[in-house]
Amino acid sequence: MPHARSGVTSRSGRAVAALLMGVAFGTSTVYGQDCGWSVLAGPAQSPGVSHEIRSLLVFDDGSGPALYAAGFFDLAGGLPAVGIARWDGAGWSPVAGPNGGVGNDRVYALAVYDDGTGEALYAAGDFATAGGVTVNNVARWDGVNWSALPSPGTVGLDRFVNTLAVYDDGSGPALYAGGDFNHAGGHLAFKIARWDGVDWSPLIGPTANGVNNDVRSLIVHDDGSGPALYAGGLFTLAGGVTVNRVARWDGTAWSALTGPGGAGVNNQVLGLGVFDDGSGPALYAGGFFTTAAGHTVNGIARWDGTDWAPLTGPGG
Repeated sequence: MPHARSGVTSRSGRAVAALLMGVAFGTSTVYGQDCGWSVLAGPAQSPGVSHEIRSLLVFDDGSGPALYAAGFFDLAGGLPAVGIARWDGAGWSPVAGPNGGVGNDRVYALAVYDDGTGEALYAAGDFATAGGVTVNNVARWDGVNWSALPSPGTVGLDRFVNTLAVYDDGSGPALYAGGDFNHAGGHLAFKIARWDGVDWSPLIGPTANGVNNDVRSLIVHDDGSGPALYAGGLFTLAGGVTVNRVARWDGTAWSALTGPGGAGVNNQVLGLGVFDDGSGPALYAGGFFTTAAGHTVNGIARWDGTDWAPLTGPGG
């Protein structure tokens, strides 16, 4: 049965978490150690990458865990590495098979997923080819070669992908993609779709297919009623329901995150995270919004399963 690997832990987990926070908030990021910052560069290599990083993830291709970086760049450590590169703790290397790597430098999202044939790294973004084959915006890396996600219909997705997540809706873990596309594997799938290792399918329910504008972030969270997939972005409708830029998918239908003051937030959601501040895990949303369910929140808000709240310190 397909499954997803759990996240990293201990010191390496803290370092990766710090890196991910840097990417999420658009800062320049280098590897963080407990004693201070240091550059990522191997012997005779230039520091870092040549441009923007969009996503970071740890993956073990069989040779040991390594940190994978994806984004808008064509050099890593001064070496050619288009869109994605591997850092093993000692140096950078490209992620390319015998027939090459990703076709251009627009890789936006990474995920680790097992489709039943073994764990692999999945990369998505705005690219047509990987490893010399047509993949259409999403591809699988097994540590040796890139491959497409085949389906009975068209390969891949018809427009770019912003985010990936693995979620089990009760029928087994599957890979979910969110972005600006309208077709997945030849199926109508508005902005979000599910890959089960064999074919793509849309998320329909209660009355409509997908969402009505871009999906920017996906995350799995349990608000006490069971694990669900949460999506954030530019959309106002999900499954025909008014949700206002953030929504919950339980495997059968979409629903809004509605507090006493209303549903969702008043502008774009760009990132989602889960954090336990001591009162239990909660969902956090960040973006361009100023209000959430009628509360003034200014760019970031906390959802506890019943209402939205601002993040305020002792000074207000």
